[in-house]
Amino acid sequence: MLIRLGICSVLISAAIYLFICVVLYFAQDKLIFPSYLVADASYKPNIKISTAQGSTQVLIKDKHSNCDVLYFGGNAEAVDASLVGLEKAFEKCNLLLMVYRGYGLSDGTPNQQTLYADALALYQLRNKSPNKNFIIVGRSLGASVATFVASQVRVDQLVLVTPFDSLSHLAAQKYPWLPTSILLKNSFPSDAYARLVSAPVHIIMAQMDEIIPARNTTALLNAFTQRPVKLTRLEKVGHNTVDEHPGYLAALAKRF
Repeated sequence: MLIRLGICSVLISAAIYLFICVVLYFAQDKLIFPSYLVADASYKPNIKISTAQGSTQVLIKDKHSNCDVLYFGGNAEAVDASLVGLEKAFEKCNLLLMVYRGYGLSDGTPNQQTLYADALALYQLRNKSPNKNFIIVGRSLGASVATFVASQVRVDQLVLVTPFDSLSHLAAQKYPWLPTSILLKNSFPSDAYARLVSAPVHIIMAQMDEIIPARNTTALLNAFTQRPVKLTRLEKVGHNTVDEHPGYLAALAKRF
């Protein structure tokens, strides 16, 4: 009798564990890309990148400058809300803020492949002059997108706000009891691409980041092996409040 109860208990536990794994596998897209949190704002003026799924919207502030700032936001960020701050930080540069596929007015489905592809397409669209300067800025998940771009093409500076080394490392740390290496569809391996970046890199870190542990940001910093990386640590702010620090805009604008 006890043996039967033990076997039943093991089978029930295994069934519950398997159920959790299945639910998380199919729910992860909503967790990683909560596009439903971002309103369908009217992005004007904007440019559009044609894709196999329709078009990806890019909010633009054109100052007719020879300097472009390409901005890639966090996974739940309405990038139009970041425009005012970016305009103050980069007064003399054109600003281009990508709206990821499936967010706002952009068509399609977001994933690592589509975000990377659209970001590179935006760079290529704007790279019409051999003398153009590019500053690539990425925040949180967008820091992985920005790092990918800087690893593939020539840029003048890479600025990463509250970045992580890879989503797979983060998932394994936060859910050690799950087979995250099997379940995770998008790994966003910033550390792998960091080794290919030759541009100056500035990492902005939040002292009280409750989402990205300091060790993951440090691991990414150490992955930039081609040149030294500058680190700015903003005190008394967290992952979602880093832009409220009085020194945030100055940190963004700092050139190396």
